[in-house]
Amino acid sequence: MLYKTEKQAVKEEKLGKLAQQLGVSAELMDSHQLKRIEPEMDLDVLGGLYFQGDAHLYPNKLMLQLVDVLKQKGVQFVAKTTISDFKTMGSTIESLITTKGKSIPVKNVVLASGSWAGNLLKKAKIKIHIQDGKGYSITLKKPELRPHIPTILSEAKVAITPMGEDLRIGGTLEISGLSPKINQKRIQGIKESIPDYYRNMDISDVNSSEVWKGYRPCTPDGMPYIGRSKSLTNLYVGTGHGMMGLSLGAITGKLLCELVTEEKPSLDLSPFRLDRF
Repeated sequence: MLYKTEKQAVKEEKLGKLAQQLGVSAELMDSHQLKRIEPEMDLDVLGGLYFQGDAHLYPNKLMLQLVDVLKQKGVQFVAKTTISDFKTMGSTIESLITTKGKSIPVKNVVLASGSWAGNLLKKAKIKIHIQDGKGYSITLKKPELRPHIPTILSEAKVAITPMGEDLRIGGTLEISGLSPKINQKRIQGIKESIPDYYRNMDISDVNSSEVWKGYRPCTPDGMPYIGRSKSLTNLYVGTGHGMMGLSLGAITGKLLCELVTEEKPSLDLSPFRLDRF
């Protein structure tokens, strides 16, 4: 977590102390200490908070590996298919209806469709408060110069992530109503933030047509929705994780599995209930 100002330094120091209380290793570093762990980068910062135990991965590789593992376990994937509605009988969902008019019978339904979950739940007459937080990223292919440690530029709210030989730069959070449009002003803001932290790194000439966009499911209180519907007893929901979907995906899956199999959940799920607003 790189920072440039005294104001942000206070915040990062507080975060570091809280992390240590939770048993997470975190070290506050000045610019000279940072130079030792990122020797190739000419840093223009006051300091940084370093989480030695943090890890990162490549989402594209993860998803391919997950699909392979799940197929080996007997999971069937129905590709290029959109669910448009539910067929219910009393308090039970009997089948899913696709946009092609096909009916898929179900015993239980786990709805984990991210920013689209709210629209789909409306079909089941269930309302949750959720909006898309659109973010953008640019992937530089084999750049000559790049940081080697995943980094957040604290004041700029921009994330820098090594991806093999490539480098991904992402940021911003835009409530867009699932709009596919790319806000060039936000892209420009991401680009301009890079040399503010790395004097020897400039991405101003990167083609904006190569920008990727994605939608983070955001809730009013920042907490996800995890639980079973009260009106449809075989409907389970896991969504609203904001920017933490990958990090919290495993425990969310475990909790939903426990609910479906009628085991006692590992955590108290009341803070995540669907009807908390």
